[in-house]
Amino acid sequence: MRKLNYAGRSIALLGLAGWMVIAPLVELLGVAQTVVQNGQNIDAAIAEGDRLFREGSAESLRKAIVAFERALQLSRTAKALDKQALSAVFLGRIYSNLGEQQKALKYYNQSLPLYRAVEDRDGEATTLNNIGIVYDALGEQQKALEYYNQSLPQWRVVGDRRGEAMTLNNIGKVYFDLREQQKALEYYNQSLLLSHAVGDRSGEARTLTNIGGVYSALGEQQKALEYLNQALPQWRAVGDRGGEATTLNHMGSVYYTLGEQQKALEYLNQALPLYRVVGDRGGEARTLNNIGFVYSSALGEQQKGLDYYNQALPLYRVVGDRGGEAGTLNNVAFLLADQKQPELAIALYKQSVNVYESIRQDNQKLPKELRESYAKSISYTYQGLADLLIKQGRLPEAQAVLELLKLKELNTYTRNARTPNTGIRFTDAEQKALTEFLLQYGTAANFDQQISQCEETNCTTLKQLRSQRDQVNIAIRKMLDRLRITLKDQVIDISKLNTEEFNQAARNIVNAQPGTVLIYPIVTETKIQFLLAFKAGAGDEAAVTLRAIDGANIKSEDLFNTTQQLRQALADPTSDLKTLQAKSQQLYTWLIQPLEAELQTAKHLVFVSDRATRHIPLAALYDGKDYLINKPYTLTTILAAKTTDAKTPQPKTPNVLAVGATQFKTAPALEYVASEISAIVQTPQTQQGIFPGLPYLNAQFTFDNLKDSLNGHNILHIATHGKLDPFNIDNSYLLTSSGEKIDKDKISLLQDYGLGSVHLVVLSACDTGTGGKTTEGLEVAGMSHYFMQSGAKSVIASLWQVNDPATALFMQQFYQHLKAGKTKAQAIQQVQTDFI
Repeated sequence: MRKLNYAGRSIALLGLAGWMVIAPLVELLGVAQTVVQNGQNIDAAIAEGDRLFREGSAESLRKAIVAFERALQLSRTAKALDKQALSAVFLGRIYSNLGEQQKALKYYNQSLPLYRAVEDRDGEATTLNNIGIVYDALGEQQKALEYYNQSLPQWRVVGDRRGEAMTLNNIGKVYFDLREQQKALEYYNQSLLLSHAVGDRSGEARTLTNIGGVYSALGEQQKALEYLNQALPQWRAVGDRGGEATTLNHMGSVYYTLGEQQKALEYLNQALPLYRVVGDRGGEARTLNNIGFVYSSALGEQQKGLDYYNQALPLYRVVGDRGGEAGTLNNVAFLLADQKQPELAIALYKQSVNVYESIRQDNQKLPKELRESYAKSISYTYQGLADLLIKQGRLPEAQAVLELLKLKELNTYTRNARTPNTGIRFTDAEQKALTEFLLQYGTAANFDQQISQCEETNCTTLKQLRSQRDQVNIAIRKMLDRLRITLKDQVIDISKLNTEEFNQAARNIVNAQPGTVLIYPIVTETKIQFLLAFKAGAGDEAAVTLRAIDGANIKSEDLFNTTQQLRQALADPTSDLKTLQAKSQQLYTWLIQPLEAELQTAKHLVFVSDRATRHIPLAALYDGKDYLINKPYTLTTILAAKTTDAKTPQPKTPNVLAVGATQFKTAPALEYVASEISAIVQTPQTQQGIFPGLPYLNAQFTFDNLKDSLNGHNILHIATHGKLDPFNIDNSYLLTSSGEKIDKDKISLLQDYGLGSVHLVVLSACDTGTGGKTTEGLEVAGMSHYFMQSGAKSVIASLWQVNDPATALFMQQFYQHLKAGKTKAQAIQQVQTDFI
């Protein structure tokens, strides 16, 4: 699937430009009357560099570098710290404009301590802001925010509202890139008010452009055009061709969205030469990419689209824009797959996934909601790769990709999940093909750039350059034909790929109990697919095999809505039974019916749920005659195969630590908890319980008592109020009688107190496993994941709020079935059947 770089998608149609600061020379120099000859030379070099910088062309920027390098050397000789700082910050700005971010960072890191040494807060704020720009361009949004948030108070201390507006704009851009549109809008609106108040037309134009980008991402295209049409004349009035190009690029994306493709191309083709004139290779890459998107996705000219994508790709790599690179790799992979070149498409999808993984790894400390919105926006690349691998019969690799996606989703949602820091490995042939592919297209892009510059200057070598470019194009087409054959004939050695640990986790689950089928539903925007793992044959020696099954063509939104309607009907005792069964049967048709032929001999179904399927109460699915709970197999849902312990057997001598409360300072009473715990736990004083253990009720139920008594027990039963916030896991907790909140941080401490020896955690609480508010369904993992990542082997929790007496009765019967020798899944199934 091809993706836009807004509203959860990832091609750079709306590449917002950051905002760098260079303070006026008169303010920063303050030495116009210098009489020392060396000082005059420094001033002259800086003035020359400033003049060339403001010309704004790629050629003048290169000349400006020479001038500022001369100024920097002279300043060092004269020990003029302020001028050293100014020269270095100019050099950083120029290199950043040219897309050479590491060089920019080198000079900014020289200027920052110099400004601090001379106590120049304006200069310090400028440099901090500009370092933030560099990290944002490199895809390190976490670091960008750190520097912006250092810059902002400095501007406010010195009363520089123009600088404050600039940094507010840049913070807005970070939130935009992370798909947090409303938060971006808050910062942009603050920036716009300040820019307008101080009469900064460039600042106003930039923020108007960025606000237009937000409204476009929110689907309000006409409102977006209103803001963009305000920005464009302001850029032209101040002569900022780079800013003008950015706004034109935005307008092209808006007209694309409105279905006016020729108008989109008109604006994009105006932006492209402007970016080239000012030497903004990042902007050039975005625009080339966007033109390619229009040709390939809207006009059906795939080869033309591919040509533009392949001009953009090496530019993204040169400027270090990893997000742009990954998005374009995804788009090229999509086109190659559509052109029946799946082998090369797989290699490019893999590279896209690995680039995205590098970005996510660098932003692990961002707030959860930012990481989650970003993860959602890139998940389709993983699913696109898995889909193509399945179609090519490369099922072990597909299963590894799906496992990686599940683990990364959990890592994003819970911040500190135990997930491997790994990407997807290439076959030897894929690695060679990818290297040659990128090299050839880099060569082609160099010719394209030379031709563009030659056309602007009417150089005499234009015909020769075009002829050379034609030869490169011929070589590229021959390369693609050759790579297609090479990759098609490759012998894939799975042992050289990093699929084994993922595949072994699946085998462990399938081998744990005879008749187990591991099921991965794959929910894309327009259909459902399934990847199954099961034993192909009878006996212990039978191999575990993988099989792909096509499912229904159904929009993910329709799946989510139907799931929510079923959940609401199940939660309402007044619901009409026929309506409930109709919704349940529809979900059965989508999720179970395509698998029926493979499940005829199954005894245990283990689902690794995806997106909306995480919300579905599988036991309640209806085939028109009976519910799934009454079928001859148990039902289990897991977070991921890799996080599931399938080897540890059930304890032969269960010992329960049961904690709970009937009365609360801040929540309604749960009067049946006392009888629930007494019916479960058998103590030396009473022999009426089901399993031996230790109970803590009401005032005795404290976190300290729980952790100090955990060691030596293999079942932890918690009967209390719980709260799961689907939008912020940090706000989720279990509640003691006194009002003490047992949150994720306290749960993580339990790994030091024996949670690793606990076979089963039972959350017999109101609300602990509930979810249903977000389409991804990650919140359904709820507290369960925190107990498991802290060492617990398994967790049982409800999918929704449960009536207190019903919970107590359910739990008692569950433990009775465990005592009778049933597995956890069998015990749950039996209780659910009893409750029907």
